[in-house]
Amino acid sequence: FWKVLRHINAYVSNKWPLKFPCAYLNTQGSCTTGTPLIRVQGNIFTIIRRYSFTLRTLVQYFVVLGNSIFLHFRPISNKLKKVVSLQLQMGIKSSIY
Repeated sequence: FWKVLRHINAYVSNKWPLKFPCAYLNTQGSCTTGTPLIRVQGNIFTIIRRYSFTLRTLVQYFVVLGNSIFLHFRPISNKLKKVVSLQLQMGIKSSIY
């Protein structure tokens, strides 16, 4: 994925605010050069706007994947619901007596 890094002006002490945010994309799988990182310049809002669709798509993929696992393994889901509901019922009965 990507991480946001900031570059420091060489003439300024490290105590000063960081300048020039940029993103580096990890392209290890498709990299033919020596470095697996590609620099993407722009301010932080440009970087977030450019890659927010990709991250949103990734989150949607995992949501769909999670739902499909429970749809394909419905007996497991039903057993899990039964076990949880039985434990809740036993907890309620023991608190009454």
